Amino acid sequence: TPGQDQSASKQPDARGPKHWNEFVLCSQNADELFMPDSKAAEKLRGMGFTTALVIPQKGIFRGTSALFDLGEGTPNDLVVKPHVAQHVTFENSGGDAYPNSLIGTIALIRQTLLDAQWYRSAMQASAKYPAEPRPEFVGDLAALEDALTAKQPVMFESTDELSILRAARIGKEFSLKLMIRGSGTEYRRLEAVKQTGLPIILPVNFPDAPTVQSPEEALNAGLEELRYWDDAPDNPKKLLDAGITFAFT
Repeated sequence: TPGQDQSASKQPDARGPKHWNEFVLCSQNADELFMPDSKAAEKLRGMGFTTALVIPQKGIFRGTSALFDLGEGTPNDLVVKPHVAQHVTFENSGGDAYPNSLIGTIALIRQTLLDAQWYRSAMQASAKYPAEPRPEFVGDLAALEDALTAKQPVMFESTDELSILRAARIGKEFSLKLMIRGSGTEYRRLEAVKQTGLPIILPVNFPDAPTVQSPEEALNAGLEELRYWDDAPDNPKKLLDAGITFAFT
Protein backbone atom coordinates (compact mmCIF):
# COMPACT_ATOMS: atom_id res chain seq x y z
CA THR A 1 0.00 0.00 0.00
CA PRO A 2 1.17 3.61 -0.53
CA GLY A 3 3.36 4.88 2.26
CA GLN A 4 4.08 1.42 3.63
CA ASP A 5 7.68 0.65 4.57
CA GLN A 6 9.02 -1.64 1.84
CA SER A 7 12.34 -2.41 3.58
CA ALA A 8 10.97 -5.50 5.31
CA SER A 9 10.21 -7.20 1.98
CA LYS A 10 13.58 -6.40 0.42
CA GLN A 11 15.71 -9.49 -0.13
CA PRO A 12 19.18 -9.44 1.47
CA ASP A 13 22.11 -9.06 -0.88
CA ALA A 14 23.95 -12.26 -1.77
CA ARG A 15 27.11 -12.67 0.25
CA GLY A 16 30.52 -13.58 -1.06
CA PRO A 17 31.97 -13.19 -4.56
CA LYS A 18 29.39 -14.19 -7.16
CA HIS A 19 29.26 -14.55 -10.92
CA TRP A 20 27.38 -11.72 -12.66
CA ASN A 21 24.75 -14.13 -13.99
CA GLU A 22 22.49 -15.87 -11.46
CA PHE A 23 22.34 -19.07 -13.53
CA VAL A 24 26.10 -19.68 -13.41
CA LEU A 25 26.55 -21.68 -10.21
CA CYS A 26 29.66 -23.74 -10.99
CA SER A 27 30.91 -23.52 -7.40
CA GLN A 28 27.88 -25.36 -6.02
CA ASN A 29 28.82 -28.81 -4.73
CA ALA A 30 26.28 -31.56 -4.09
CA ASP A 31 28.35 -32.95 -1.21
CA GLU A 32 27.78 -29.66 0.63
CA LEU A 33 24.05 -29.48 -0.19
CA PHE A 34 22.99 -33.10 0.30
CA MET A 35 20.64 -33.96 3.15
CA PRO A 36 19.77 -37.65 3.66
CA ASP A 37 16.11 -38.62 3.33
CA SER A 38 15.61 -42.02 4.97
CA LYS A 39 12.14 -42.61 3.44
CA ALA A 40 13.29 -41.78 -0.09
CA ALA A 41 16.42 -43.91 0.36
CA GLU A 42 14.37 -46.85 1.62
CA LYS A 43 12.06 -46.59 -1.41
CA LEU A 44 15.01 -46.54 -3.82
CA ARG A 45 16.66 -49.49 -2.08
CA GLY A 46 13.40 -51.39 -2.46
CA MET A 47 13.70 -50.87 -6.23
CA GLY A 48 17.28 -52.16 -6.20
CA PHE A 49 19.23 -48.89 -6.09
CA THR A 50 21.96 -48.70 -3.46
CA THR A 51 23.92 -45.66 -4.70
CA ALA A 52 22.89 -42.36 -6.27
CA LEU A 53 24.61 -39.55 -8.13
CA VAL A 54 23.24 -36.42 -6.46
CA ILE A 55 23.10 -33.27 -8.61
CA PRO A 56 22.33 -29.64 -7.64
CA GLN A 57 18.99 -28.60 -9.13
CA LYS A 58 19.47 -24.90 -9.84
CA GLY A 59 21.26 -23.09 -12.64
CA ILE A 60 22.47 -23.59 -16.17
CA PHE A 61 25.91 -24.36 -14.78
CA ARG A 62 24.72 -26.36 -11.75
CA GLY A 63 28.01 -27.22 -10.08
CA THR A 64 29.42 -30.61 -9.18
CA SER A 65 27.62 -33.84 -8.40
CA ALA A 66 28.51 -36.30 -5.64
CA LEU A 67 28.07 -40.05 -5.27
CA PHE A 68 26.20 -41.14 -2.14
CA ASP A 69 25.22 -44.51 -0.71
CA LEU A 70 21.49 -44.82 -0.06
CA GLY A 71 21.87 -46.18 3.45
CA GLU A 72 21.28 -44.82 6.92
CA GLY A 73 23.64 -42.27 8.40
CA THR A 74 25.02 -38.78 8.05
CA PRO A 75 26.34 -37.28 4.80
CA ASN A 76 29.86 -37.94 6.14
CA ASP A 77 29.01 -41.65 6.42
CA LEU A 78 27.25 -41.91 3.05
CA VAL A 79 29.43 -39.92 0.65
CA VAL A 80 31.39 -42.16 -1.70
CA LYS A 81 32.94 -39.54 -4.00
CA PRO A 82 32.54 -35.74 -4.11
CA HIS A 83 32.99 -33.52 -7.17
CA VAL A 84 32.21 -36.28 -9.67
CA ALA A 85 31.30 -34.05 -12.63
CA GLN A 86 30.33 -30.50 -13.51
CA HIS A 87 26.70 -30.37 -14.72
CA VAL A 88 25.31 -28.09 -17.42
CA THR A 89 21.79 -27.71 -18.82
CA PHE A 90 20.23 -25.92 -21.78
CA GLU A 91 17.51 -24.36 -19.62
CA ASN A 92 16.65 -20.67 -19.73
CA SER A 93 15.10 -18.25 -17.27
CA GLY A 94 11.59 -18.58 -18.66
CA GLY A 95 11.09 -14.89 -17.93
CA ASP A 96 12.77 -11.54 -18.43
CA ALA A 97 16.16 -12.46 -16.94
CA TYR A 98 19.01 -13.33 -19.30
CA PRO A 99 19.14 -15.83 -20.88
CA ASN A 100 15.49 -16.29 -21.82
CA SER A 101 15.99 -18.24 -25.05
CA LEU A 102 17.94 -21.27 -26.25
CA ILE A 103 20.34 -19.16 -28.31
CA GLY A 104 20.98 -17.01 -25.25
CA THR A 105 21.66 -20.08 -23.11
CA ILE A 106 24.19 -21.42 -25.62
CA ALA A 107 25.85 -18.00 -25.76
CA LEU A 108 26.06 -17.88 -21.94
CA ILE A 109 27.57 -21.40 -21.78
CA ARG A 110 30.23 -20.56 -24.37
CA GLN A 111 30.98 -17.15 -22.85
CA THR A 112 31.34 -18.66 -19.37
CA LEU A 113 33.79 -21.28 -20.64
CA LEU A 114 35.75 -18.60 -22.54
CA ASP A 115 35.80 -16.44 -19.41
CA ALA A 116 37.02 -19.41 -17.36
CA GLN A 117 39.86 -19.98 -19.84
CA TRP A 118 40.85 -16.33 -19.60
CA TYR A 119 40.53 -16.39 -15.81
CA ARG A 120 42.82 -19.42 -15.52
CA SER A 121 45.48 -17.74 -17.71
CA ALA A 122 45.13 -14.44 -15.84
CA MET A 123 45.60 -16.11 -12.45
CA GLN A 124 48.66 -17.97 -13.71
CA ALA A 125 50.12 -14.70 -15.01
CA SER A 126 49.33 -13.01 -11.69
CA ALA A 127 51.21 -15.70 -9.78
CA LYS A 128 54.19 -15.33 -12.12
CA TYR A 129 54.19 -11.52 -11.92
CA PRO A 130 52.94 -10.67 -8.40
CA ALA A 131 53.75 -6.96 -8.81
CA GLU A 132 51.01 -6.65 -11.45
CA PRO A 133 47.35 -6.04 -10.46
CA ARG A 134 45.60 -9.29 -9.56
CA PRO A 135 42.31 -10.10 -11.37
CA GLU A 136 39.19 -10.11 -9.23
CA PHE A 137 38.34 -13.49 -7.71
CA VAL A 138 35.36 -15.27 -9.33
CA GLY A 139 34.71 -18.60 -7.62
CA ASP A 140 32.34 -19.83 -10.31
CA LEU A 141 35.06 -19.42 -12.95
CA ALA A 142 37.76 -20.92 -10.73
CA ALA A 143 35.50 -23.96 -10.20
CA LEU A 144 35.70 -24.77 -13.94
CA GLU A 145 39.48 -25.27 -14.00
CA ASP A 146 39.35 -29.08 -13.69
CA ALA A 147 36.64 -29.23 -16.35
CA LEU A 148 38.68 -27.12 -18.77
CA THR A 149 41.75 -29.31 -18.28
CA ALA A 150 39.68 -32.52 -18.72
CA LYS A 151 40.45 -33.65 -15.16
CA GLN A 152 36.74 -33.55 -14.36
CA PRO A 153 33.92 -34.73 -16.68
CA VAL A 154 31.23 -32.30 -17.81
CA MET A 155 27.73 -33.75 -18.05
CA PHE A 156 25.22 -31.98 -20.27
CA GLU A 157 21.55 -32.70 -19.59
CA SER A 158 19.78 -32.97 -22.94
CA THR A 159 16.12 -32.26 -23.58
CA ASP A 160 16.04 -33.91 -27.01
CA GLU A 161 18.33 -35.51 -29.57
CA LEU A 162 19.39 -32.09 -30.92
CA SER A 163 20.70 -31.09 -27.48
CA ILE A 164 23.30 -33.85 -27.77
CA LEU A 165 24.58 -32.41 -31.04
CA ARG A 166 24.76 -28.92 -29.51
CA ALA A 167 26.63 -30.25 -26.47
CA ALA A 168 29.03 -32.18 -28.68
CA ARG A 169 30.00 -29.01 -30.58
CA ILE A 170 30.62 -27.15 -27.30
CA GLY A 171 32.60 -30.08 -25.93
CA LYS A 172 34.78 -30.19 -29.05
CA GLU A 173 35.34 -26.42 -28.99
CA PHE A 174 36.63 -26.48 -25.41
CA SER A 175 38.16 -30.02 -25.36
CA LEU A 176 35.85 -31.13 -22.56
CA LYS A 177 35.59 -34.66 -21.19
CA LEU A 178 31.92 -34.90 -22.06
CA MET A 179 29.04 -37.12 -20.98
CA ILE A 180 25.34 -36.79 -21.81
CA ARG A 181 22.23 -37.39 -19.78
CA GLY A 182 19.90 -38.46 -22.55
CA SER A 183 16.27 -37.61 -23.23
CA GLY A 184 15.06 -40.91 -24.69
CA THR A 185 14.65 -39.50 -28.22
CA GLU A 186 18.15 -40.35 -29.46
CA TYR A 187 16.69 -42.81 -32.02
CA ARG A 188 15.45 -39.85 -34.08
CA ARG A 189 19.03 -38.88 -35.09
CA LEU A 190 20.77 -42.16 -34.36
CA GLU A 191 23.63 -41.85 -36.85
CA ALA A 192 24.41 -38.25 -35.85
CA VAL A 193 24.35 -39.20 -32.15
CA LYS A 194 26.68 -42.11 -32.86
CA GLN A 195 29.13 -39.83 -34.69
CA THR A 196 29.59 -37.73 -31.55
CA GLY A 197 31.17 -40.74 -29.81
CA LEU A 198 29.72 -39.59 -26.48
CA PRO A 199 28.55 -41.95 -23.71
CA ILE A 200 24.89 -41.43 -22.82
CA ILE A 201 22.91 -41.98 -19.62
CA LEU A 202 19.45 -43.08 -20.73
CA PRO A 203 16.15 -42.57 -18.89
CA VAL A 204 13.75 -45.50 -18.63
CA ASN A 205 10.67 -43.48 -17.70
CA PHE A 206 9.06 -44.16 -21.07
CA PRO A 207 5.98 -42.13 -22.06
CA ASP A 208 2.54 -43.28 -20.97
CA ALA A 209 0.06 -44.29 -23.63
CA PRO A 210 -1.94 -41.29 -24.93
CA THR A 211 -5.53 -41.06 -23.77
CA VAL A 212 -7.75 -42.01 -26.72
CA GLN A 213 -10.86 -43.41 -25.02
CA SER A 214 -13.20 -40.85 -26.58
CA PRO A 215 -13.21 -39.42 -30.13
CA GLU A 216 -12.34 -35.97 -28.77
CA GLU A 217 -9.32 -37.30 -26.86
CA ALA A 218 -8.21 -39.29 -29.89
CA LEU A 219 -8.26 -36.15 -32.03
CA ASN A 220 -6.09 -34.36 -29.46
CA ALA A 221 -3.40 -37.05 -29.66
CA GLY A 222 -1.08 -35.86 -32.42
CA LEU A 223 0.97 -38.08 -34.70
CA GLU A 224 4.26 -36.98 -33.08
CA GLU A 225 2.98 -37.91 -29.62
CA LEU A 226 1.75 -41.31 -30.85
CA ARG A 227 5.03 -42.06 -32.62
CA TYR A 228 7.05 -41.08 -29.54
CA TRP A 229 4.94 -43.41 -27.34
CA ASP A 230 5.45 -46.24 -29.83
CA ASP A 231 9.17 -45.71 -30.54
CA ALA A 232 10.63 -44.59 -27.17
CA PRO A 233 10.79 -48.07 -25.53
CA ASP A 234 12.94 -49.28 -28.46
CA ASN A 235 15.48 -46.47 -27.96
CA PRO A 236 17.97 -48.49 -25.81
CA LYS A 237 17.92 -51.41 -28.26
CA LYS A 238 18.58 -49.09 -31.19
CA LEU A 239 21.52 -47.50 -29.38
CA LEU A 240 22.85 -50.96 -28.49
CA ASP A 241 22.65 -52.10 -32.09
CA ALA A 242 24.42 -48.91 -33.20
CA GLY A 243 27.30 -49.56 -30.80
CA ILE A 244 26.67 -46.47 -28.66
CA THR A 245 27.91 -46.67 -25.06
CA PHE A 246 25.12 -46.06 -22.55
CA ALA A 247 23.92 -46.70 -19.01
CA PHE A 248 20.49 -46.39 -17.42
CA THR A 249 19.13 -43.90 -14.91
